[in-house]
Amino acid sequence: MNLQDISHLITGSAQPKLNQKNLNSFMVPYPPLELQNEFYEKVEKIEEQRKVFESSLLELENLYHALLQKSFRGELFSEEEVSII
Repeated sequence: MNLQDISHLITGSAQPKLNQKNLNSFMVPYPPLELQNEFYEKVEKIEEQRKVFESSLLELENLYHALLQKSFRGELFSEEEVSII
């Protein structure tokens, strides 16, 4: 709506207003159904990918925290490996 000039629909000079009758006469353009469906399919694919990424991120965070806990408890390396370092 921001891209279309609706000044011809506005009435009143001191208090500009858009009444119901004029608003109802305003035509809102929309793409053909085929393009709407194509857009919907793309959005669905993106949403599926987002869910996979969110799940992967959660798993990575859990693994990181588990590794961090093992590190603090000294369980990351055996005593032999620590003595080599």
